[in-house]
Amino acid sequence: MGAVLTGNQWEEDAFYDTGRIEIQGIVDRVDELVPDLPRKAALDFGCGIGRLAFNLASHFDSVTGVDISEKMLEIARSSRRMPANVELRLNTRIDLSLLPDNRFDLVLSYIVLQHMPRRFMKAYLSEFIRVAKPRGIIVFQIPTRTMAPFKSWTEKPLRSDSPSLGRLCYRSSIRFLRWIPRKLKHALMTSELWHYIRYLKLRISGQQHMEMNPWDKTSLEAFIEKHGAEVIQCLKDFEVHDGLESYRYFVIKPGD
Repeated sequence: MGAVLTGNQWEEDAFYDTGRIEIQGIVDRVDELVPDLPRKAALDFGCGIGRLAFNLASHFDSVTGVDISEKMLEIARSSRRMPANVELRLNTRIDLSLLPDNRFDLVLSYIVLQHMPRRFMKAYLSEFIRVAKPRGIIVFQIPTRTMAPFKSWTEKPLRSDSPSLGRLCYRSSIRFLRWIPRKLKHALMTSELWHYIRYLKLRISGQQHMEMNPWDKTSLEAFIEKHGAEVIQCLKDFEVHDGLESYRYFVIKPGD
């Protein structure tokens, strides 16, 4: 429970109750966006010990939970809370080939994708689109970096004291030269390379760590569109450490 919702020592009832609240909020939002969404099959990717999957079961005819951890799935299967209409499956591949095309009315992944490098996020998001039914909904959460790299632009306006043309050109050049290294720093620190180097250093040093990887909202939405789906809503979710903030995406797969 502490690995799923970090930073707390959880009492079991309280832990699963957080899932009930999360799922009710997601279902209510989906009902607003797609009122006629069927409630036949749902997928919980990164289901862990069933915090969300077990609560999805009261809203859908069947729920499939997928996780990389056999230990997590063992705990979930042995739980007295596991509903009869929940199936749990182990997946250690970079794809979801164990699942058929066009299978799920709802695909959900929450506080999962952020812990993997972006190449894996991309691989799984494309798979979410594949396994969702036409007109199905995909709900997931990924953080984005919020660091402000261009502090020079918050200085006084260039023309604040009506400078001469020469003075104006000089100020513009200085600010541009200060902007370049900040732009380069921002590009590096928001890249996958930076996070690879950072976490490689932690692994080599033997320090315990949990990766937290962001993805720029504009780039992510372009990726979704490229793979044939559409972001119909993006909501700010919660604050994350190190200059990150989280967003929850609601994506629809086109179809009849």
